[in-house]
Amino acid sequence: MYDKYFEDSEKEARKKEEEEKERARRDDEAKKRRWKQEREQLEAEMRARLEKKIDALGAKLTEKAASSSGRDDFGEELTKLRLENEELKKKLGESINPTGDNKIMYLQREIMELRKQVADKHLRMRFLLYKLRLGNSNNRHT
Repeated sequence: MYDKYFEDSEKEARKKEEEEKERARRDDEAKKRRWKQEREQLEAEMRARLEKKIDALGAKLTEKAASSSGRDDFGEELTKLRLENEELKKKLGESINPTGDNKIMYLQREIMELRKQVADKHLRMRFLLYKLRLGNSNNRHT
């Protein structure tokens, strides 16, 4: 009878562990999907902003093509666009692969999640050991 109880509790523990792994896997997939969606949204916003700027620049070029002072304005506008483009590329790179303070925050969150998982597993293990000891003490008295 004790063997059956022990086998059942082991099966239940394995089942719960597998469910926990599946839930963690699903959570990771959901997290990856959110990051991908955020990245795609940022890319779309960047694309729209750059297209708008390029369209505005094209309109300015056609208007100022006849004047010689247009070249100076064009150079300034081009420099602004290049700087903005580099800034947006930098932001995109940081969102994909965090650096500096963002990376520290990312790693700290990862550490906290892992600590929580370890604590949960440790608690489950202690509970199972308690149940086993309780089952052994009950069997001795009968």
